[in-house]
Amino acid sequence: MLDTRVSPPDQARRLIPRSCITRALGIEADNTIDLHTLAVRERGLYLLCTDGLTNMLSDDEIADFFYKINKEPLVELITALIDNANAYGSHDHISIWLKTLKDIGMPRGA
Repeated sequence: MLDTRVSPPDQARRLIPRSCITRALGIEADNTIDLHTLAVRERGLYLLCTDGLTNMLSDDEIADFFYKINKEPLVELITALIDNANAYGSHDHISIWLKTLKDIGMPRGA
């Protein structure tokens, strides 16, 4: 995920080191993890993917798929994204998790 508060997304993409391990779990008792809390919307569609997709398609291109194929089954959207990235010559693994949140209520204890 790009933190657009730091720099514009296109500039931030160029600043991120490629193929660089920045965190790893090891034998140490204390590990630092990245944890981000995001506000979600009921019936929102959420995408989690590897850089095999985002290196080939811009955020705007990915968003276009969501608008064009929003009535299709999610598997159709995933297939279209992968096919398009491969058409651009993707040479990396592409993993996509796509989820629609339905009937989210108040968190327990709220």
